[in-house]
Amino acid sequence: DRAEPGEDDYKMAQAMFDSGRFEEAAILFDKTAKIRGFKHIAAAYMYMGVSYLARINPANVKEARKLHLKGLACFQNALRFESGVTLPAGYDKYKPVFEEAKARMR
Repeated sequence: DRAEPGEDDYKMAQAMFDSGRFEEAAILFDKTAKIRGFKHIAAAYMYMGVSYLARINPANVKEARKLHLKGLACFQNALRFESGVTLPAGYDKYKPVFEEAKARMR
């Protein structure tokens, strides 16, 4: 019984995410989000968005703005795939960005 294409990468990305390796996780989530018909596309985009936002260093304004926009775009992609998608548990501090993504979709 083989895993669905992308399933192993998705699980590995989640493990990286959970251990705070956000940059590496984002790369793998990006890869799985591009697999047509993958059942976790919306979730992959949500995790990817949080991965970008988690790397924001307020001292680096230019980079912070770039990461914010990338996070926002990921949340919008997630919403396009699944309108009822939610933030990963424990990441409520990114709710304002998620709400911004929803507002910009309308």
